[in-house]
Amino acid sequence: MAKPTLNINTYQSGHFGVTVAECIWLDGTQYAAEKVVDLSGLTSYTTTLSIRKISVTISAGMSALVQFDLTANEDVIQVPLGALRNEAVFADEQQGPNGLPPQTGGSTGDLVVTTIGAAADDEMCIIVHWHAD
Repeated sequence: MAKPTLNINTYQSGHFGVTVAECIWLDGTQYAAEKVVDLSGLTSYTTTLSIRKISVTISAGMSALVQFDLTANEDVIQVPLGALRNEAVFADEQQGPNGLPPQTGGSTGDLVVTTIGAAADDEMCIIVHWHAD
């Protein structure tokens, strides 16, 4: 039994970018605080990154929790069992780049995910919209 392999792609135009992490389960092995997006590696302009929006889509029958990887992980977005999709918007794109930055103190600059109930052929897709300040 092995965790599913994440397929991660990042696309950037100027200061704006999107990172897509997706996978398909081969068996029932769950993710436990598995790194899905290395936010610290996305700052090509400066060392500051603002998260604008995070969308999570999962198969029916499973749930997912996305967190900032901190000393004590901080919840960002949860998709409860049966919900299939959830989205968190951290900034009004018309008002400028005031997105949610990772907290300090033990931060690795990563987003991690924990899953419950994933089985063979289940799918997950996490999309992170960001702005490099």
